[in-house]
Amino acid sequence: MAEVSTRPISTKDMIIHAVAGLNERKGSNPIAIKKYLSDHYDLSQSRAVMITKLLRRAPDEGWLTQMSGSGASSGSYFKLSPEVRKMMQKTEAEESNKKEKEPQQSRAKTRASSETGKRRASKSAEKDLQAAKKKRAQSAKSPKEKATAKKKTG
Repeated sequence: MAEVSTRPISTKDMIIHAVAGLNERKGSNPIAIKKYLSDHYDLSQSRAVMITKLLRRAPDEGWLTQMSGSGASSGSYFKLSPEVRKMMQKTEAEESNKKEKEPQQSRAKTRASSETGKRRASKSAEKDLQAAKKKRAQSAKSPKEKATAKKKTG
């Protein structure tokens, strides 16, 4: 479940990703942030302590906005500051531009492979429908046939 990257991610970046990932209307409280981080990253005990310290300093440094509460208590709620939100949108736009510049050959290959998968799926679906129709036809006997079948067995 831990994220794998070539370079270690800073605790500040982890918190920013957590607040962005939670995307709560009121803001994210420290307990929810810590839970998100423990679910998505491998956290050591020293990093867990650092999270609380960073949450206390974040409004002063300007990368998080404190919506309510004081410090990093459980009644505090944090949102991303507008500057950080703009930076994240820029990086997302750059990543999407990189994906669009992907060579046309690889796109053609993925299209071809997905089309063959669709064909296989449609053939198996047709076989399933035919088998279901046969079962229905066998079980849909007239009441006279059912009565005679019971007399023969009974």
